[in-house]
Amino acid sequence: MPTTNVVELWCLKPATGTDFGHLTPHVKGLLSGFEKIFIDEAGQAVAATVKAIPGLVQALDEVQADPDNVYLTVNDSSGLANSVWPGNGETRDLNKGQVAHPSIAIPFDFSMSLTLWERDSFLNDDDPLGTIRIEKDDTGRGHVAQVASSDVEGSFYYVTYRVDP
Repeated sequence: MPTTNVVELWCLKPATGTDFGHLTPHVKGLLSGFEKIFIDEAGQAVAATVKAIPGLVQALDEVQADPDNVYLTVNDSSGLANSVWPGNGETRDLNKGQVAHPSIAIPFDFSMSLTLWERDSFLNDDDPLGTIRIEKDDTGRGHVAQVASSDVEGSFYYVTYRVDP
């Protein structure tokens, strides 16, 4: 039975951290009175302002740059109870350019999925940061690096592992 040895997690880009669901009341407040815009000279300025709001939200998110509260599972089930790293109901903070060395060994049969998760507050579900697929065919090939990413969260991680027989 092969064993995956997770060597390194390198955060190229953490999740955006901006959840438009949480911002909805604030965005609605900004947009109140602009539900219907007539595109005359004054309306063009208002329309440009309204169109700029998503860019403003993104810029605020980039300035905020909160780290991801990362944990790993070997399936697609979230939750610290399913975590194989860091364990004990904990997470590891990772921000752009930071590296973690999990040093964990996980036995598997033919293939396995390794999913990175971002721990959210008790009010929200945890967010998937990306998944990689590890194959038995990787056995004996030395260190292998795969990108784990999420289009929804905007995150990119390199996961480096080794598969031993």
